[in-house]
Amino acid sequence: CTGIYHLETLLRSRKIRSLYYTLCILVLATSSVMAFEKAKTEIIGDAHLLMKEAGLWMRANLSQSGKTMLYEPVVTYYFYEKTPNHLAGLPYTEDYATLLRKMHLDQAQYLVVYSWFAPINPAVDYLFKNKEAPGLELLKTFSKDDLEVRVYQLR
Repeated sequence: CTGIYHLETLLRSRKIRSLYYTLCILVLATSSVMAFEKAKTEIIGDAHLLMKEAGLWMRANLSQSGKTMLYEPVVTYYFYEKTPNHLAGLPYTEDYATLLRKMHLDQAQYLVVYSWFAPINPAVDYLFKNKEAPGLELLKTFSKDDLEVRVYQLR
């Protein structure tokens, strides 16, 4: 009870009351941001890290002159040093042959696919269900738990 009485006495001063409310807002804002960042990391952290790893591997091992076809630009952010807009969006495709035609039309040299997109794209699903991919060469696979990123090159 004496703590509350002491706080009421301190808060009578306008300066201290302003400082008290400012500190309360800062503590609440900081804890909210920390909780959001923790939740975001738990949800997309591993997927993002796999995409980053794929992009850095591509930078170290592949020519940056070719276009890359993919869903999200995370990989290309880490891959392309000076030409980050060398990407082609990976469209929804019903079959694998259409995907290959789209790569040729867009002049995409590389294809990066993610296992978490396979259920919503039949052509990507085909790549994850079949070991052979006619017209494509599997260059590298990155995986963690049930997540997988694959980098292909057009033959």
